[in-house]
Amino acid sequence: MLTWDEDGYAPREDVYSLVLKLWPGVTRSLQDLLAFHNRTQPVSTLPDERVVVFLRELHDAGVRWGVITNGGSTQRPKIESSGFGDIMPFVVVSGEVGYEKPDPRIYQDGLKQLGDVSAANTLFVGDNVETDIGGAQSAGMATAWVRRGSEWPAANEPPSYEVDHVDELRSVLL
Repeated sequence: MLTWDEDGYAPREDVYSLVLKLWPGVTRSLQDLLAFHNRTQPVSTLPDERVVVFLRELHDAGVRWGVITNGGSTQRPKIESSGFGDIMPFVVVSGEVGYEKPDPRIYQDGLKQLGDVSAANTLFVGDNVETDIGGAQSAGMATAWVRRGSEWPAANEPPSYEVDHVDELRSVLL
């Protein structure tokens, strides 16, 4: 199921359709499975304590930051259960604004939320080569790729930084 999920990028309908097709013991309908997912997944996100500590350090140091995410209404509850919702300055959710990464408008929305800072003075951190890093580069931002065990594709413009965990950016941002 993790493979079908494509690291969270596969449409939920596709994943649960495969569940129904390949696991005959599942007796729920596709609509029931999707409703269950939408009800339980957002609030079952477990905090990554290293991320929480790092973001609290940024917050305490007065470093401006926020979240830009693709997705719909389930993104906010996921972020709230992440452990840093109480200090998160803003979140831009693609499903709420009508366009998604890598559309440059979503990065401009984030820059406005940061106080109209320039893209050149902003570091965008993400784990998706195309939507996060490629989109932020197109918007003129420095980038940090959280590689999560992957190798950077040689055909793409490299990010400003490559890290295994976001807290490795401590020396860059603090």
